[in-house]
Amino acid sequence: MPFKLITDSSCDLPNAYLKENNIDFLGINVNIGEKDFLDDLGETISQKEIFSRMRNGAMPKTSQVNSGTFYSVFEKYCKDNISILYIGLSSGLSGTINSANIAKQNILEKYKNADITIVDSRSASIGFGILVYYTNEMMKQGKSKEEITNWLNMNIDRAHHWVTVDDLIYLKRGGRISATSAIVGGLLNIKPIIFVDSYGKLLPLTKVKGRKKSINYLIEMLEYYGEDIESQTLFICNADCKEDAITLKKLIEEKHKVKDIIITEMGPTIGAHAGPGTLVLSFFGTKRDIVTNPNKEKNVAEI
Repeated sequence: MPFKLITDSSCDLPNAYLKENNIDFLGINVNIGEKDFLDDLGETISQKEIFSRMRNGAMPKTSQVNSGTFYSVFEKYCKDNISILYIGLSSGLSGTINSANIAKQNILEKYKNADITIVDSRSASIGFGILVYYTNEMMKQGKSKEEITNWLNMNIDRAHHWVTVDDLIYLKRGGRISATSAIVGGLLNIKPIIFVDSYGKLLPLTKVKGRKKSINYLIEMLEYYGEDIESQTLFICNADCKEDAITLKKLIEEKHKVKDIIITEMGPTIGAHAGPGTLVLSFFGTKRDIVTNPNKEKNVAEI
């Protein structure tokens, strides 16, 4: 039975890819300066312009998709008896999944036979986009919604996304580090490494000195935690630092024969909190709870 795949703009997949594959997405609400808009993956305001404004002092703010918006999108398909699979931004970072669940309950009061599956990706940016990508690939192969949902449930915790940010000021503004840490870190050229844990929360795990080392660190995490990476399509997401993304891609390709590496642009939803210069490497590997478990022999925080 055919079904509709829906996601939201924080997946950081290209707008063109989603349109070409008939994947609906809901735009996260963004405010920058005096302007409110929906993150539509670069159609209204390009990602480059957003990050240019941030470098000049702008501080975008984001808010979740509300339940009314979800209701309108869900109803469009439910009234025609079309099944829905929605994959959304981590509930550990946003209330968007909760809004989707509220809308689902309201839909079921009107459409008793509505079939809506809501999947909490427990991921962000391209770490959640990779789940949408593989879901779409399975749909092309004719996999059923049940088969794909089962695959998602088994593989969400295997979707890694390792992040390095270029400027600590944005983490300071978001309250994730102190002003003193941001100043000292900036002077010492410190680059934090952030991991999205099995609860879907951002976890600052370690820090390295310099951009080159931070890029190499992402590769080390791919090699240490990745599984069967040669058969995978890997993703690199960049916040207006495409040259660094290309460098990361080339370094991986020099060492590993992977199926493909796709570079995408980070949008304002995640970029508002991470800032320009952020790089994300996403792949499938060992379960994320193993990475964050302090009882394991080699915890990332200790590397």
